[in-house]
Amino acid sequence: MSEKSKDKVYTVLGAIEHPESGKDLVSAGMVESVAISDERISVTLVFQRARDPFMKSIRTQVETGLSEAFPDVQDRIMVVIKEGAPKKETEKKKQKEESATKRIGKVIAIA
Repeated sequence: MSEKSKDKVYTVLGAIEHPESGKDLVSAGMVESVAISDERISVTLVFQRARDPFMKSIRTQVETGLSEAFPDVQDRIMVVIKEGAPKKETEKKKQKEESATKRIGKVIAIA
């Protein structure tokens, strides 16, 4: 398939909106890669939230849209989903969770 086909894939993906953000998949930066060959189309989507509740419906929309746009490869469309990594704890939060006794070097007892 040609470069025009890749543009057509991005056009299909640009027509699909994430229900929560209201942005289309392309402008939201959710499309990580698009691979096209004569035999199949592979699209990798990255969701910012782990376990995004709209993941399954968006995947179905992408598969349906690409199947309609490329009927010759409709049985060989692969949509790969990547979830965003959990947010790292901030340094302040880590310090709060540390035990106060960890920072104590020596204890002197006076009777």
